[in-house]
Amino acid sequence: MALKQKITNTSIKNLTVEQGRLNDTEISGFHARISPKGVVKYYLYYRINGKQRNFLLGSASSLTPAQARDLAKEKAGQVAGGVDVHVTRNEIRKQEQRKGLTLERFLEEHYKDYLIGLNPKQAHKAYISIKNGFAYLANKPIEDITALEVQQWVTERSKQGRAPSTIRSVFNRFKAAMNRAVEWELIEGHNLDKVKLIKGDNTLVRYLSKEQEAALFEQIRLRDERLRQEEFNRTNVMPTERYIDYLEPLIIMQSIQVCVKAKCCHYAGSMFQWITVI
Repeated sequence: MALKQKITNTSIKNLTVEQGRLNDTEISGFHARISPKGVVKYYLYYRINGKQRNFLLGSASSLTPAQARDLAKEKAGQVAGGVDVHVTRNEIRKQEQRKGLTLERFLEEHYKDYLIGLNPKQAHKAYISIKNGFAYLANKPIEDITALEVQQWVTERSKQGRAPSTIRSVFNRFKAAMNRAVEWELIEGHNLDKVKLIKGDNTLVRYLSKEQEAALFEQIRLRDERLRQEEFNRTNVMPTERYIDYLEPLIIMQSIQVCVKAKCCHYAGSMFQWITVI
């Protein structure tokens, strides 16, 4: 059962686990609590803007009753002036946490475990992608990273010949990490939406070698012979058309388009001659 006495060295010393709480008789809301293990802590209970708060002043191992009383008076005065000391403490804690939180520390202490929980198989790849891709920002506080710096990174990677898709992939991973930092209130925000990525055609065109081309058309020839024989067996009439169906002309026309685009005019011309023999 809670007691109501002035909080002093004697009353704190006599406080028992069974009593649980000691309410001070001089300062409203100032009280001490004792845990089942006998640990005593000082609190200030107050109301502000319709909300109830129980503000931790400190433990009896670090504050004397007189020091706790002085601190309670100070905080009670701030509350009377309209300050929510609980919120203020949280803001100070956030600021201390943000201060000096570099990209390297953020990735190692916060984001790495998040990636593992999200996708254990891809976590290491994503982590290394950001860490290596933005190594030059490793020792910079994440709240100070700007869109200009990242835009310069995009430009430099492009000059080095990196594919636009590769640049986009690493950037998107980095931006996702910064988004989590905002959600976790480690930074107020970022302006990476202003970064412009380079657009490019990442289509890979593969050309057949002469041997591969010959093998392709040989297989087409054998296929056409088989289809002609099947048609003869079914109708007793052997097809005489140059092409048994659309497949070979389609491949030839596609080859012409690719060759013209690649400026291999001699080959395209010969293919065109093939097509006109129909």
